[in-house]
Amino acid sequence: MNSGIKSNILKLLLTVFLSVSYSIAQAQNNNMIDSLTQLLNTSTSDKERVTLYNELAYIQDSDSALVANYSSKAINLSKEINYPKGISDAYDNLGWAAILRGEYSSAVKIYNKAEKSAQEGSYKKGEANALRGLGIVYYSQGNYPLSLDYYHKALKINEEIGNKSGLASNYNSISNIYYSERNYESAIEYYQKALDLNQEQGDKNGEALSYNNLGAVYFDKGNYHLALDFYKKSLTIRNDLGSKSEIAMSYNNIGEAYHKLNDYPNAIKNNEKALALWNEDGARQYIAYALNVLGMTYNSLNKYDKALKYLKEGYRRAADVGMVDIIEKSAKNLSETYAGLGDYKNAFSYQKIYKNMFDSLRNEETTRQIVSKSMQYEFDKKEAIAAAEQEKQDLIQQQKLERKNYLLYGGSILLLGIVVVAFLLFRGYKQKRAANILLAEQNDEIMQQSKEIGLQRDKITLESQKSEKLLLNILPLETAQELKEKGFATPQAYEKVSVLFTDFKGFSKIAEHMSEEELVDNLDYCFRAFDHIIKKNGLEKIKTIGDAYMCAGGIPKPNDSNPLDAVKAAKEMIDFIQDWRSDKQARGEEAWELRIGIHTGKVVAGVVGEDKFAYDIWGDAVNTAARMESSGESMRINISGDTYEFVKNVLNCEYRGKILAKNKGKIDMYFVNDFIVHHEAGDTFHT
Repeated sequence: MNSGIKSNILKLLLTVFLSVSYSIAQAQNNNMIDSLTQLLNTSTSDKERVTLYNELAYIQDSDSALVANYSSKAINLSKEINYPKGISDAYDNLGWAAILRGEYSSAVKIYNKAEKSAQEGSYKKGEANALRGLGIVYYSQGNYPLSLDYYHKALKINEEIGNKSGLASNYNSISNIYYSERNYESAIEYYQKALDLNQEQGDKNGEALSYNNLGAVYFDKGNYHLALDFYKKSLTIRNDLGSKSEIAMSYNNIGEAYHKLNDYPNAIKNNEKALALWNEDGARQYIAYALNVLGMTYNSLNKYDKALKYLKEGYRRAADVGMVDIIEKSAKNLSETYAGLGDYKNAFSYQKIYKNMFDSLRNEETTRQIVSKSMQYEFDKKEAIAAAEQEKQDLIQQQKLERKNYLLYGGSILLLGIVVVAFLLFRGYKQKRAANILLAEQNDEIMQQSKEIGLQRDKITLESQKSEKLLLNILPLETAQELKEKGFATPQAYEKVSVLFTDFKGFSKIAEHMSEEELVDNLDYCFRAFDHIIKKNGLEKIKTIGDAYMCAGGIPKPNDSNPLDAVKAAKEMIDFIQDWRSDKQARGEEAWELRIGIHTGKVVAGVVGEDKFAYDIWGDAVNTAARMESSGESMRINISGDTYEFVKNVLNCEYRGKILAKNKGKIDMYFVNDFIVHHEAGDTFHT
């Protein structure tokens, strides 16, 4: 739910609210409960009483005791009258209640019972509901391939029986998988299918869910205004329906959109409403969502202590119920908050948790399995259509041949008699058989070509997504977009750019005592920290060469703050290395010291290379910055006179005099000693 892709279950688990096995659409409506209770007290039909028990359990799904009470009554009565449909629906309610409690193992067992009862009663809709429920459980646990398998099984049954509400629910569920895998175009396609079906049926609950899910996709695509519009449409419908849990979900999503639009007061206001409603409703697994977003907002306000309080509690709650997606996002937010507090040890502990979770949820094997299952479903569907078409063509061909045979028979019986008729019938049979064989071969060839085209299309789409992700890892977003649109990126001249160089003192000496793996691990650890620090301070990474690290501020988007941004980043780099050195020295290990140099001036930026793209900068400012680093001292920030002129009013600096720099002559240099900087509103920095 933080920066990056916010594939959160916050949007995606909403699919379960489409579990409409009954005619009731409004949850926790007191008038509806009273009406059903009245009907129950006057009903004389056992089957009707079972249905009423199940409906009462369904609309009070957040109260586990009531769900258990009504469902057990429905099960017992259904067993007495041998009514498998009633048993299946009751288990479906119990399974959903178990999901709400975060008891996923129990939910699997319950849904298996629901499926078995539905099969015994030839209750196809109930069987589809149970399969969908199992899909939701495995989706909640991050097992997307198994989840998708169950969703497709449910979809197939609902297509067979023409259950449009079930189809809408399945479309949403499948979209959620695509959403989690960042396949946004496919997600939008399926969410729109669900929305169309819900509107066609007048299903307001489903319509609200579809609007919400479309908002989630556009949120992740960075269109926060459009996402907010969809979220508000969803909230309007849900307010009319009256379900606290769903209203809370909408408030939480709206708050997150406001957060991205930097409207923090409205973000906090909406997320606090969500938290209050979920606490009131007892939906303990959803509370982690609101806590996470509130922590994220206070993080953006630099209120790190308050952010930490919310994020730690959200992380704990998510871990308690095994919500892997929210654990992943909470870990990322905690990493950023600890970094804001200067606690880099905890920051990188949580960064490691986040990375492990991210990799496990989105590894290539998972993606391959999802694509494979989707392709298999589509192939099976096409095969069934092709088989039906083949049968139709066979019938047409047979009718044509039979008509021909009848004509031949009628004419021949007058001329040649029984022998000729037999001959013609035999020839007609052979012609029919040959035609059918030819037609079957042609259909097989068409199906094979269709399958190959589909496989190629899916492969191209997947590779395109991988390529785009890789391109954005190499180039700034604006440059990557220009390169895709034009096939080249135009070099840009910048008047004011602050170039920052670092390298490690004693690198070669200490590296001699390390294994190759240990050396790379140490560099990777430090450079990952630097990546995080410069991103936080608005700098652009240029490259690393050996133990040297180069970045710059004021590109690709020009700004006036880059001299101070660069110094802030340099200060955090030194703090990080100091903590890292202390930890290593405590274990009796050697650690490098850091030198940093900064210079501000003109540069040209652009993309070089044809086979391997690289974003780079050139100009005298780059060379001067390199000299600032090489002329500095370890664990000090050495800045040029030009940089000093931009920051002298907010930094305490020590003038070093005119220092001789290789190939540059004598240059005014300053060490940054300490500072209290008000760089942006509410953004205060101390040494």
